[in-house]
Amino acid sequence: MLIFSIETSCDETAIAIIEAKGGFKKPSFKVLANVISSQVKLHKKFGGVVPFLAKREHQRNLVSVLKSALEEAGLLKVQDFNLSELKFGTKFNSSGLIPNSKLKILDSIFSHEPDLCLDLCKFVKKYQFPQFDGIAFTVGPGLEPALWVGVNFARALSFLFDIPLVPVNHLKGHIYANWLNQKPSFNPLPAMALLISGGHTQLISVDQDHKFKIVGETRDDAVGEAYDKVAKFLGLEYPGGPIIEKLAESGDPKFFDLPRPMIKHKNCDFSFSGLKTAVLYTLRDLGLKPPYSLKIKRDISASFQQAVVDVLVFKTIKAIKESQNLPRTALCEFPRAVLGKFNIKSLIVGGGAIANQKIRQGLLESIKKELPKVKVYFPSQEVVTDNALMIAMAGYLGYLNNETVDWRQVKALPNLRVDE
Repeated sequence: MLIFSIETSCDETAIAIIEAKGGFKKPSFKVLANVISSQVKLHKKFGGVVPFLAKREHQRNLVSVLKSALEEAGLLKVQDFNLSELKFGTKFNSSGLIPNSKLKILDSIFSHEPDLCLDLCKFVKKYQFPQFDGIAFTVGPGLEPALWVGVNFARALSFLFDIPLVPVNHLKGHIYANWLNQKPSFNPLPAMALLISGGHTQLISVDQDHKFKIVGETRDDAVGEAYDKVAKFLGLEYPGGPIIEKLAESGDPKFFDLPRPMIKHKNCDFSFSGLKTAVLYTLRDLGLKPPYSLKIKRDISASFQQAVVDVLVFKTIKAIKESQNLPRTALCEFPRAVLGKFNIKSLIVGGGAIANQKIRQGLLESIKKELPKVKVYFPSQEVVTDNALMIAMAGYLGYLNNETVDWRQVKALPNLRVDE
């Protein structure tokens, strides 16, 4: 199958194209294109992602990213009719003129993105759009203004070219990113998934039938969000994760005695807001004021990061052990999760924050020590942060599971949960 995919959940405008085969049991993927346009530099001066700026940039970038992806895949072909005979400003599909009835529908789809509508019409006037087997797109969770741009772009393509739509949960995409570059025999299920990013920190069980249950999640700040806020306290730039990690390499992780939030609680939920606040109070109680010395920045970064690693490792191991050992309904301490007895084979890790090498090392060493039979998988570097490649892979499995939808019935779901 040839799958086309779109990702616009936050500040990356991304399109990917893959060839997929093997079905549920042995899915395998050949990457034909993977194009990402990042907005990090734009949002850096604001100290975080500004939703309506993200929306504007997605509108500006989608068609150029589309062209780049088709070109990378060797699928960019010029229309074969005589363009000189066509009137300026007329809108076309790949087989010729779009009837007025379709033009009205297209304009209604893009009622909030008129510039994107114009760009797409100019594109299909000049280039053919391939007949893909499916269009996968991120439906949620994410920033609502940003999501809608990708959703409407997918709806328009489906409407114009009669291609099935497959809505994809962004979080499932991060989980399925681990299937990239694996052998067809790769089968990590049933597994526990740990997702850590700027917006999410969750432990999710995934059974043999690809059913998802949330075992634990953050009650406030996500890991990536906490890193960004601590970086802001220290006067560092956005995004804070890579900077904190770099400073921590030469800092003392035991210099400041920071809390390990919720580590003694019976459930597998997380909380990083208190840890972030503890950093602020530590600096205040020491009578320190910005700009802080390099030593303080290093030691705070190392101490904060070690606390994060300790909590993530402890909760992850707890979730795996309890999922393996407890009978059905016994996991009553886990909010929104009623699990059977799981013979967990692996830990699947995903999300942008897993680029942090200290977190990776902590998980690998601890799992090897306490759960030697459980294998740990991390996604390859090209699909760690938000991308459309992971959406394409999840979309293929969604297509096989009959999760296609009509373009008229689709809407963005900014608060979508992985178990919905």
